[in-house]
Amino acid sequence: MVSHQLVFSSGSNSGPLGAFAAADGGQDGASCYSPGASSVQTTGSWTQQKVCTQIPATIQDVLAVKVAAGSTFSITWNVYISASGLYDVYIWVPGCDFMQNCAARTTVDVTITPGGSLSPVTKTISQQVNDDTRFLVYTGPIIPPTPNFLVPVKMQLSSSPQGTGEDGQYELVADRVQFELKSTDLNGSSNGNNSAPNLLGPGQRGFGLFEWPLDNSLGSINATSALPNGTLSTLNAASQQLFSQLNSTASSTIKAIAPSPDTLFLAGTFTLANKSANIVAFKSNALAVLAQNGLNGAVSSLVLYGDTLFVGGSFVATADNSIPLRYIAQYSISGNTWSPLGGGVDGPVTSLNQKNGHLSVAGNFTHVLSSGSSATGLSAAGFASWDIPSKTWVNPGGLFVGDVTFVGNATANGEGEYIAGNVKTYRKYGADGMVSLNTDRDGQAVITPLGVRLDVVAGTNTTSTNARKRWSDILMLKRQAPNDTLPRAPPSPAPAVLAGSFWTNTTNSKEVLILGGNFSIPTPDGDVALAIYDPDSKTIKGLEGEHVQGIVRALLVVGNKLFVGGEFTVKGLSGSGFAVYDLQGQAWISAIPGFQGAFFLGDQ
Repeated sequence: MVSHQLVFSSGSNSGPLGAFAAADGGQDGASCYSPGASSVQTTGSWTQQKVCTQIPATIQDVLAVKVAAGSTFSITWNVYISASGLYDVYIWVPGCDFMQNCAARTTVDVTITPGGSLSPVTKTISQQVNDDTRFLVYTGPIIPPTPNFLVPVKMQLSSSPQGTGEDGQYELVADRVQFELKSTDLNGSSNGNNSAPNLLGPGQRGFGLFEWPLDNSLGSINATSALPNGTLSTLNAASQQLFSQLNSTASSTIKAIAPSPDTLFLAGTFTLANKSANIVAFKSNALAVLAQNGLNGAVSSLVLYGDTLFVGGSFVATADNSIPLRYIAQYSISGNTWSPLGGGVDGPVTSLNQKNGHLSVAGNFTHVLSSGSSATGLSAAGFASWDIPSKTWVNPGGLFVGDVTFVGNATANGEGEYIAGNVKTYRKYGADGMVSLNTDRDGQAVITPLGVRLDVVAGTNTTSTNARKRWSDILMLKRQAPNDTLPRAPPSPAPAVLAGSFWTNTTNSKEVLILGGNFSIPTPDGDVALAIYDPDSKTIKGLEGEHVQGIVRALLVVGNKLFVGGEFTVKGLSGSGFAVYDLQGQAWISAIPGFQGAFFLGDQ
């Protein structure tokens, strides 16, 4: 059951936020946050008129009424405001040239009731304007005392109207009112209309987030005054300390939080007086510095998995630049240490999600990198998956291309994921180098991509560029002329699986798939081109012992022996291009020599 409501804020506004209401009530719809739409009330015989605007070929609906001196006819806009704050309030007046009523125009009184304990404020403005004009009628705090409070803005003929009108009557016109949020800070402000020092009473100022308890025991608390200490949660205490230690609130933001059993992690874009940058921990009621003072760029997403905190964003290293991290990192909570995920990715990460031991990574990147020094790696256009237990990048399934801004679980139990952003291409099936073809219970063919990623070694070409001379190039048979050498092996595309074979482990009766070819799979023990794939766990690992260096073209399993052929060498074994591996003993059989290059002349 949800017991608190979390509210995030950036600490600054990037544009005019607020609300507006039109005189024509049919234009006032309900918002996503309001219990009801803004409304309009009139007294007198107001009529609707369609008039031109200053935008060519456009018209607008306004209201107008003819009144005599001393008239009490009025119009009141009741505007829904979703949050307390400091606002600029404007009223729009249609130009008299378009309405052809300049002689009848006069002055009006506009009264706004800001809410809370504040008194109504009245300002007189002139409607004697030729063109559409916006007047500032109020600058100051707006404090809705209840969730369904509508801020009234009333307009009527001024007590001392200007001009004589037309035929003894004035004509009042009404268009719309607009509220622009200037600040959410109500702890001390002053303006030309009203003075409101410390409007919310004595209290503490926080930054970035606020937690409001929703349980019934606190239903009598008035949130327009200072909240009792019993309402202050760990989040509120953390936000208060953040505010007191921020170097600047101008460009600071809180983008993500992650609570562990005894620590709350806060991340975004900020720098604290203690030199913490972009991520900080809140523990034992105090802010704590993370290793290397945090990160050197903005953080957009946090995911907690056991003792590990996964962090994504626009950073490329720790704050002191001592550890390269390339847009994604993992932080050991108990060890207070940073470490990369492989070589990271080649662009900013915008969102993270954890499901069943897999970390989904979304953002504006095109590759996952095999090492921190590489510039290219496995293709991953905007979406990638990291297997947490095996510590490798794996195939997330399907084919996806785009710039992703969000990834999250589709259901509460973690079945399926939602992916959002600039999705350019999506296909249900996608694979790197190899798929398995099986039959289902109905005898239908089923294609299953491997759960791992295959690719060339970062920075290599898409065809074989093995600089080492192949054994087939130099091996010559006895009594053959030099131009009768064995045929050159054809170039191999990459990544490509060129050979595969099944082996059943007699110890546990588990069948696995052995893959070889011209590819590179990052594993915990290094990049490999000959590996064992477990179709149940969808994990891959290299053979124990020295790795194959080169291209594998043929595999054969006989019992527990694996025969390997191709263009490769194995450190510690003589010869090249042929080797035998003991699958049960997990070691190369050195007693069986590989091929040796030779050159024979004449009849020797």
